[in-house]
Amino acid sequence: MSENIVYDDSMLKSMNLNSDDITISTKNLTIIINLCNDIAKKIKEQVLDTIEHSIDSASPVNFNNETR
Repeated sequence: MSENIVYDDSMLKSMNLNSDDITISTKNLTIIINLCNDIAKKIKEQVLDTIEHSIDSASPVNFNNETR
């Protein structure tokens, strides 16, 4: 398994780099964008499933019956 490394501004400064020195190939950028889109779709599906489950599990309310 490869290790993911996240560079923040302080790390870039300590390496005497700035963000202009970091280049990403078009292929890798496309992969990143596709992964972001996939994650967004999965989040949307989970949110919709959660909302649907919440609605389905709510107590049914019958407004036509009068309380006696």
